[in-house]
Amino acid sequence: MDVNEQITKVTWKIEVLSDVHSKSMDVNGQVTKVTWRIENFSTIQDKKLCSENFTVDGNKWRFIIYPKGDAVDHLSIYLGVADSSTLPAGWIRYAHFGLAVIDQFDRELSITEGIFLLNQ
Repeated sequence: MDVNEQITKVTWKIEVLSDVHSKSMDVNGQVTKVTWRIENFSTIQDKKLCSENFTVDGNKWRFIIYPKGDAVDHLSIYLGVADSSTLPAGWIRYAHFGLAVIDQFDRELSITEGIFLLNQ
């Protein structure tokens, strides 16, 4: 993506951590770690960014971020169902997830939030 004549590099990685013991394991006893690294984040002018789709336990998800906020004045991050239009009416899934926003210049400004429950 070309943002203000700078290249914003996006790195995408999905890892299955099968040896981690956690309450947030999927039904197969695995924890999936998804990393979405965006360099030059502060230069992004786009209102909304969507991650690549990823699959966890047979369900397709994606992250949606609003760098300048979604009806608020700070970063907004959402976990969304990637293929919701193809799912049957009344479809529901519970997901346990945590988020970490890492400041690459000052780790003291990094934020890690605990497990959330998503009901979609």
